[in-house]
Amino acid sequence: MLYYDRQGNPITRERFNELDADVSYRTVRNEYLENGLYVSTIWVGLDRGLMRLNRSLEKPIIFDTAVFEDLTLIYQRYSCDEDEALSCHEDAVKEFKNRPQGAVPWVAN
Repeated sequence: MLYYDRQGNPITRERFNELDADVSYRTVRNEYLENGLYVSTIWVGLDRGLMRLNRSLEKPIIFDTAVFEDLTLIYQRYSCDEDEALSCHEDAVKEFKNRPQGAVPWVAN
């Protein structure tokens, strides 16, 4: 299966298209930090782990947390479920809230 709802349940492409058209459904959390950076966590719905050799061992990767400086992506992390996505979002906010603009991007291991 390629497509999943926010709870990780398999859905059809048609249902994915309906949900993907709903901005409030796609948006998990987003916020501007005082330093001007933008942190966004969204439901992607399409399993980003499609290239795994053994897909049966892992949950689908369907959430994306990203940090932007102006229009430049400076950080990105993927999650399998909404709780993990919210945790990633909070981690990104904590990591970047005191980062001055123009500093070397932080890279997740």
